[in-house]
Amino acid sequence: MGPFTVFVPTDEAFGVLPAKLVSDLRADPEKLKEVLLNHVVAGTTLSTAFTESDAVVTANGGKTLRINRYQLAPSTPKILTVNGARILKADATATNGVIHFVNRVLYPYAEQTVVDIMFGCKIFEGVANLLIETNNIDKLSGPGPFTVLAPSTESINRIKSEIDEIVANDKDKAAAIMKYHLLNGTYFSEGLFDRQYLTTEADEGLSVSCAVTTDTFFKRLAGVNDVRVTKPDIVATNGVIHLLDGVLDPGSPLITCNLL
Repeated sequence: MGPFTVFVPTDEAFGVLPAKLVSDLRADPEKLKEVLLNHVVAGTTLSTAFTESDAVVTANGGKTLRINRYQLAPSTPKILTVNGARILKADATATNGVIHFVNRVLYPYAEQTVVDIMFGCKIFEGVANLLIETNNIDKLSGPGPFTVLAPSTESINRIKSEIDEIVANDKDKAAAIMKYHLLNGTYFSEGLFDRQYLTTEADEGLSVSCAVTTDTFFKRLAGVNDVRVTKPDIVATNGVIHLLDGVLDPGSPLITCNLL
């Protein structure tokens, strides 16, 4: 059978899975099969064939994986990720395909757009309402890819009176605030470096600064400007969401210095 392209998590990647998830998968063979098939793509695709942002279809019911290629600096090797997991070793050939070793298990899957995720989870209720008020629903429902820096509902509620006043009386300012939280392209933690600047969709090329931490296994987007990231790398079919514990202020933006 084959050929296949398989993204194989390392032993360390399996070792850091939550104990409850491991227990649940062991008790549910069909779910375990789904997770494993989410790492398998028909055909043989070497790493050199991946472009800057590819979407490939898996054997898991047609769900997709997003491949990203990042160049952090001209003198450094390019980084490849799949749904945000870093490809540690690529192109291990087999008789019936090729294996790429990754530093995370590719779960949960990408099953919804960024808009569907935000409208389906209460923690995004505040920013979802802002998307409606600023007419961004149709755009972010499209193919993308997009990166959304999404303030939590709790953080929006901390300044709710100010936000409500802006939405009611200054649509242009509301749109500018929302644009400052949107980026074209998919920026996962593994493809970023500390103090990197990323250009937003705000006017005049305004950018944000990334704080990135690294532990034994992973890189993690920990902050944007002076705002803490509470949950990075929420994978969507058309991009990625990073959950923030605050609203970014385009009134004191950083000058564009995009090093990608």
